[in-house]
Amino acid sequence: MPKKNSGNKKAEEKTDYKREFKLLDENPGTVYLSASRIGMHVRCPKQYEFRYIEGLKMRPSGAMILGGSWHAALEVNYKQKIESRSDIKSTDMTEIFANSFDERVKNEEIDWKDEKPGVVKDVGVEITVLHHRQIAPTVQPVTVEQEFLVPFTDTNKLYGFLDVVDNKRFIVENKTAGRTPSEDDLFKDVQLTAYSYAYRSLYGKDEAGIRKDIAVETKVPKTVQMKTTRDGNSIEILRQMAKGVESNTKSGVFPPNPNSFLCSKKWCGFWDLCMGKKQKTTIFSDLGEKK
Repeated sequence: MPKKNSGNKKAEEKTDYKREFKLLDENPGTVYLSASRIGMHVRCPKQYEFRYIEGLKMRPSGAMILGGSWHAALEVNYKQKIESRSDIKSTDMTEIFANSFDERVKNEEIDWKDEKPGVVKDVGVEITVLHHRQIAPTVQPVTVEQEFLVPFTDTNKLYGFLDVVDNKRFIVENKTAGRTPSEDDLFKDVQLTAYSYAYRSLYGKDEAGIRKDIAVETKVPKTVQMKTTRDGNSIEILRQMAKGVESNTKSGVFPPNPNSFLCSKKWCGFWDLCMGKKQKTTIFSDLGEKK
């Protein structure tokens, strides 16, 4: 991969972007959990059962296609920047995004809901340009998409990828979002806790900090950089959450969580298999009489 900014060849090279799972391929049969699996189980154990026990998959949303394609463009830039120490051209990044987006739209069954593919793609191009101009120049990566598989509980290892570790020992997560997260959102973010634990397991020392570099898809898109930290208590809470997954898996009991704001036809692809099943509802008047 060239060290200097390149032309269209850079974008062409990444049209078929796919993540590789080398550590899992090299360790077949490994029992593991990831932050996304733990997070899904906390939100709704039943959703976890559908996805990871029964192996069912939800159709990706337009936002997920946008986020994955945007992430692919950032990965290409940051990987070459480890050696070149300079960003590729903005036009190259937007072309990588567009190629990845078009490829996924062509090959995947997407749940667009009320979204229009062309509008979603335009937003993706805009936030790719914004990231290239406002965030990328501030980041000097040391590792990009570093895969990890580290001991975590007595039963499971913890698996995932560190988006970026920079030259200041910061763990950086690249994220798209519909709104700017609050500090409380960052404090409770399971993914960031998993990153912290993985970093300490891999390097034998604490990270300098954790940062989210976010492209916010508001009416006027913007970028935000937010910092947070993790301590031993945060990691122990994550471990207890993982043990909750293990306990339910052992018992085979995965109750739904109808109180979650994500429990709706709009936000859960398994709605029709669960809460969306036809149920008889009896309505009572204020006097207690059936209507």
